[in-house]
Amino acid sequence: MQLVVFTIAGLVFLALLILDPVAVAQLGYFCATGNCGVRSRWLALALALLVILWLALRAHAAWRRRMAAAKAKTKRKPRKSRAKPRQP
Repeated sequence: MQLVVFTIAGLVFLALLILDPVAVAQLGYFCATGNCGVRSRWLALALALLVILWLALRAHAAWRRRMAAAKAKTKRKPRKSRAKPRQP
């Protein structure tokens, strides 16, 4: 149950970040000082997980771009197949 609450809180936090970054900064300060009822350790863990997820997504996108470029660079022309002689 705790995981569901943290997931929903994280999604709401990200939605607020898009809509009103100043309010998110104020909320972050409020929670970091321990006034929101959630331990700072859990907030730090959630923030670390979000950063790790963001970095993993960026690395995966860069890897895909690099592989696509390498594939396009080494693309070969198709060979013409030779006709085999017929056997009577």
